[in-house]
Amino acid sequence: MRKRKTLVFSHRLDDLRKGEQLLVKARLTTDAAPLGYAARISTRLFLADSSRQLEAGGGTAGRAASWKGHLSKQTGFNCLPEDGARTTLKFGVLRVLGNVRVPLFLNMVAVSADPFGGAGPSDALPVTPAGSFLDVTRYPPEMEG
Repeated sequence: MRKRKTLVFSHRLDDLRKGEQLLVKARLTTDAAPLGYAARISTRLFLADSSRQLEAGGGTAGRAASWKGHLSKQTGFNCLPEDGARTTLKFGVLRVLGNVRVPLFLNMVAVSADPFGGAGPSDALPVTPAGSFLDVTRYPPEMEG
């Protein structure tokens, strides 16, 4: 398993308005048991110009929101096969700095790798769809706080 970025979730956001606030919650469940060895999983959330964007910053998304569109730092942990399914929880908030006329996207990107060696080239850390989600709550500018 080579270290590579994978888009896990992408949520389209239309007609963002100045002063609007976004609250984002994400949960990703992975399980290293089928691999038989430890696998590292790291994730982050960010505002993006495209539903396929793997890196944060720059473009309209980077200019349109607080913290240049970053909603969370990249953090992670090792999934051990004997531990079974493990859950990643991510939370983030941002404020829209100006009206946005084009669609933007809220992306969750994961990076997984074999921290101790021994993985095959086609190995991948399995994601459990049940219980995994990306939830976006939009608060209008009138609720600014």
